[in-house]
Amino acid sequence: MTLLNFVTLSTSFAFLAYGLHCLFSASMKLEFKRYGLEKIRVLTGLLEIAGGLGLLVGLKFQIILALAALGLAFMMFVAILVRVRIKDRLMQLLPALFLLFVNLYILMPAQFGAIFNVSGADTSDPAVVSQVDLNKYSGKWFEIAKYPTFFQRNCIASTAEYAVQADNTLSVYNVCYKADKSTSDIKGTATIVDPATPAKLKVKFNLLAQGQYWIVALDPDYQWAVISSSKKSSLFVLARTAPMETELMKKIISDLKARGFETEKMIFDQY
Repeated sequence: MTLLNFVTLSTSFAFLAYGLHCLFSASMKLEFKRYGLEKIRVLTGLLEIAGGLGLLVGLKFQIILALAALGLAFMMFVAILVRVRIKDRLMQLLPALFLLFVNLYILMPAQFGAIFNVSGADTSDPAVVSQVDLNKYSGKWFEIAKYPTFFQRNCIASTAEYAVQADNTLSVYNVCYKADKSTSDIKGTATIVDPATPAKLKVKFNLLAQGQYWIVALDPDYQWAVISSSKKSSLFVLARTAPMETELMKKIISDLKARGFETEKMIFDQY
């Protein structure tokens, strides 16, 4: 079990327990009276139970996990404001503050290392390739390696398939292959943000899953590519076939390291 899954499970059980406590405990009735929020005690308990269940279900369905973590984080933020309003002591704020940051940890793809750059890594924007022929770029790609990501935490391998649309956008079809032999997929659209820099695209799957898609290295024959984003916050190595030849992989990693990427963070797909 990964650390993230352990934290998600623990947080789920905590909110399920707290939600039931909120619904049935006499002490919580008194607490909500102290808050001046007696009328929403039952609703609060139900929302906490729903959030806890959402975290559990979210271990299978990532969108539900993101929604549950976001909702619980918002509830904890409101709880902090309520306690500040009634002038509670700092120690009384700490549980809600802790759970706020735990849910942000579950929610954020970059988690806290990338947000605060605790590693001291180079966070300048990576240079992108000057030209991309979308027709040549279309087709199926195998993910070879990547920085760990929230939305792919259960994937042991992934593929991406692109096709040029009439409006010069790219359709995107990503498939995640899991250890239990099951798969999940998601569809989206990639759009060139500025025609002057065709290697900088924006990918959108839904309201919660969207981001930058910068092509920072590309084989002249379109046999492999490296994708990143601003401040080098993400990294994906793609190839037309998998697994990639060892010597080629070593060269790509060496080049990325020289460009300031944290190659020691990379994890490799299993083929």
